[in-house]
Amino acid sequence: MNMTKHDLRLLMLHEFKLGHNASEASPNINRAWGEESTRDRTVRRWFEKFRSGDESLKDEEGRGRSGSLANEQLHAVVEQNPRQSVREMSQILGVSIATVLRHLKIIGKVKKLDKWVPNELNENQKLRRFEVCSMLSLCNTNDPFLDRIVTCDEKWVLYDNRVTAYSLDPGVVATNIGNEHQELIHKLLHKLLTFIGKDPKAGAQTTIYCAVDDAVANQSGLYYSDCKVKRISALERCDGLSAKVWTASELDVKLEPHEANI
Repeated sequence: MNMTKHDLRLLMLHEFKLGHNASEASPNINRAWGEESTRDRTVRRWFEKFRSGDESLKDEEGRGRSGSLANEQLHAVVEQNPRQSVREMSQILGVSIATVLRHLKIIGKVKKLDKWVPNELNENQKLRRFEVCSMLSLCNTNDPFLDRIVTCDEKWVLYDNRVTAYSLDPGVVATNIGNEHQELIHKLLHKLLTFIGKDPKAGAQTTIYCAVDDAVANQSGLYYSDCKVKRISALERCDGLSAKVWTASELDVKLEPHEANI
């Protein structure tokens, strides 16, 4: 025997009148009329309605709405805002969520990256994808990036773990460092710096330039002064001396052996 929704609701009301709770009513109905005739969640919802004093077996407003829905209507709503949720479309069109989902499948829409997009591409969309792929291929030739992309389903995340290193000379900068010293030599030195040195804002410009300017984004290992590349002296380019300075620095900061190559 095929049970209609009205029949099942009548059985729920009967169980409610017998004083059973929803947890008891659901298995009772399923044992008598077949497994999965109803669900515990559905029985609980109707029992809440009965307890409120409403024993009507009609759908609550907003529930059970199947309604008729033209695919053209749904298509227009989706195109107007591809990022809206199924619930929002259901409220706009006055139909159930299940109806919206069914018709979305019919018109070939799937959700990718929180946006409803066509499951089947038309000729213009295929051409657009070809153009984008060609552009990305050219970009990868000029600056390889494909090996720095993490993919998961249709979600693409670009990461860049390239590290750039800069050495720079900010110049003579007049700051308040050392002002707490009371010795005459320190006071005279501070006065001198205020005349010949840069103010802190000017002294920070080369550091800021190396940190944020796109012009040096792909440069590494160079020496900068006054926001320009500066050629270092022969003494500074001496590998032997550099190694000695590095070793002395390791000893000075008490660098552990396992930290030396990090």
